[in-house]
Amino acid sequence: MSQWRRTLLYCFTALVLAFLVLPVLTLVPASFSPTSYIQLAPAHYSLRWYEIFLQDRGWLSALTNSLLIALMATPMAVVIGTMAAFAVERQSGWKRSLSTALFLAPMIVPFVITGLALYYAMRWSGLLGTLFSIAVGHAVIAMPFVMLNVGVALKSVNPSLAKAAAGLGASPLRVLWTVVLPGIYPGLASGALFSFIISFDEVVVSIFLASFQNKPLPVRLFEAVRVDLSPTAAVAATVTLVLTLLVVPLIRMLESRQTRKGEKA
Repeated sequence: MSQWRRTLLYCFTALVLAFLVLPVLTLVPASFSPTSYIQLAPAHYSLRWYEIFLQDRGWLSALTNSLLIALMATPMAVVIGTMAAFAVERQSGWKRSLSTALFLAPMIVPFVITGLALYYAMRWSGLLGTLFSIAVGHAVIAMPFVMLNVGVALKSVNPSLAKAAAGLGASPLRVLWTVVLPGIYPGLASGALFSFIISFDEVVVSIFLASFQNKPLPVRLFEAVRVDLSPTAAVAATVTLVLTLLVVPLIRMLESRQTRKGEKA
């Protein structure tokens, strides 16, 4: 590809990203508006609505719920997704394709259908409306991302190392703990971060599973936008955006580390 075509491609990509991202970033200055309504470019800036957000029990409870749900959903998604990655890696042919399709189904099926199915399942079990039920729902939709990350990491692990450890007398559990898990650590960490962000931002499944007492931040934000679009909603959106952006560089760093490790292998 010639230099001018590469430059043209970069410029076009930058314009597309700006078109997608800039509308989201306009909420950040709007959250500092001193008025009682949202101004995308306020003449003056104030922390008034941040103070209201931090003093409002409803918003703080929703933020706390989102963090607790994400902390519960992440280990569930990591454990199930890792086992799924191991199961797929050990298969071949049509069995491998079928297993991959089944484990990736939560990523492909519309979240409305997933939320409706989980709603009936949780209502039948008596867990509907609890933080645990929301965490289970988030773990279901986050699991495929863990499986994909761990699956890529497994391809960079030399199987001869596990065979050598087993030949020296190590038990299967010790081989897993001392050889396999350290080798796929970047994939595990990246999958865990993906799971945390997906759980923290998820709104569709949460609407089906949340209750009046247990609302995560995205559901509380969705309700606030429907009733009254005040700068407090912009503050909540900004908090969600900042937490997401803090995790993205970590994911990118782990992916780069996994890529370098795969190239060395």
